[in-house]
Amino acid sequence: MGAHRCASSAIQALLRKKRADLAAGGVALFLREDMEAPDAAVDLRGLYRGGRWPFGRKGGLAKIADAIEALPENHVLVSEENLTGTMPGLYDDAFYPGFATFAGALAALGDRVDMAARMVVRRQDKYLESVYAFRVAFGFAGDFPAFLKRVDTAALSWMRLAAEADKAGLGGHCRFQVLEAWPKGQAGDDALAFLRVDEAVRVGGHPFRGNASFGEADLKLLLALNWLNLGYDIAWRREKLFPALRRREGRDDAAVLDAAGLTLTPDDLASIRAMTDAPVVLKLEDEARAAMLAQYRDENRAFLSHAMTDAPLDVWEAAAHA
Repeated sequence: MGAHRCASSAIQALLRKKRADLAAGGVALFLREDMEAPDAAVDLRGLYRGGRWPFGRKGGLAKIADAIEALPENHVLVSEENLTGTMPGLYDDAFYPGFATFAGALAALGDRVDMAARMVVRRQDKYLESVYAFRVAFGFAGDFPAFLKRVDTAALSWMRLAAEADKAGLGGHCRFQVLEAWPKGQAGDDALAFLRVDEAVRVGGHPFRGNASFGEADLKLLLALNWLNLGYDIAWRREKLFPALRRREGRDDAAVLDAAGLTLTPDDLASIRAMTDAPVVLKLEDEARAAMLAQYRDENRAFLSHAMTDAPLDVWEAAAHA
């Protein structure tokens, strides 16, 4: 059930690759594309909206429970980062405001199926920086401080989500994991184990790669394109631009854009160069980062010590001094 920018795409890519193995092991898989299908049997999207437990509504819990019980598989695995709501800063500044509703819906669904809810999170400063980079990649034209104005940073509490899950009755069925606790070399297997995937399916070091990560030069180029209203086609960005950025290997912006097939005028290239040469804030600076971590210190300690959280108590403190 998310959270955004916390390895959700990497987990789903891995599950997609393991679909045949999962099916052979009696696991029915529902990812975004499966829930978007016209005849989708199981679709948990939208349960965070509206009333507390939307039984009786089209696509509501009763229909979902019926569909699950009708499946030949005894294990149903659903993964989509928008299950608990949209990415903060996309439409408003709220931080998963419907999570309590979603948790209540899962608890009610648990009256008919054996429910296991899983969420991966990360430290708030890194979470915000990753969300910002993603938003820039898909068209946001402001710097990092402008992005922060679109997010209620005082509300970024993973502890609140744990408390809401507990209050809804998911205490024995819900687990939170921290992305920083997964060693890179074994993150794929750790993710599958966290999702209760059978050991026979998760044997071996599985590659764990999600959406592209962008460095400073990449973000500056993307911002320049956004400012100039160039290359806004998202399909082109996914298919051409992002792979070209991953293969940058010292090439300048003009070479990257040429490799991506974007033809620009000399004036466009000059404008891009002027913008990428200008100073811009793309992440938290040291003083602001320290202040933000101090703001969340007590709640983060409570979250990391919570019975539903599987990560070491010092995982974020160790990361802060790394």
